Amino acid sequence: MKAILALAAVTALGGEAALANEIFAAEPKTVVTTIQALGYRATLAREGTSTRVDSAIAGLNYVIDFYGCDDAGAACQFLEFTARFTVDPPAKPDTIALWNRDNLFGTAYLDDEGLANISYTVTTVGGLTAANFTDVLARWEVTLDNFSKAIGY
Repeated sequence: MKAILALAAVTALGGEAALANEIFAAEPKTVVTTIQALGYRATLAREGTSTRVDSAIAGLNYVIDFYGCDDAGAACQFLEFTARFTVDPPAKPDTIALWNRDNLFGTAYLDDEGLANISYTVTTVGGLTAANFTDVLARWEVTLDNFSKAIGY
């Protein structure tokens, strides 16, 4: 819930301008600057036409990938938050299935290497307000925390 508290603090201090007015996947810098304004690390990375943000929340690393983009990798429409976990013993398919059955936010899966992953896709078509994006981050933080516990991380 650090994100919610950070938004309240920034707003109370009259620093609302530090947050982007609207966040768009088509404008990756709005994603980065808003995450940073909320007190989190966020680094923009580009590889060919692919764009991602590397970040962490509650001590857990994650990436945000940009989807629904044109052939040049621009005009993106969706953000996909993803975290990957190595646990010993490895997460079991039944644990992943139970997570997906019982949780509204975050889709879990085992990748080709058997590692537990969780993702959360958000549309930004029409833009997200700073308050809405802060809520997305708060939900992601809770989802990561709950999922990491569910798989024994």
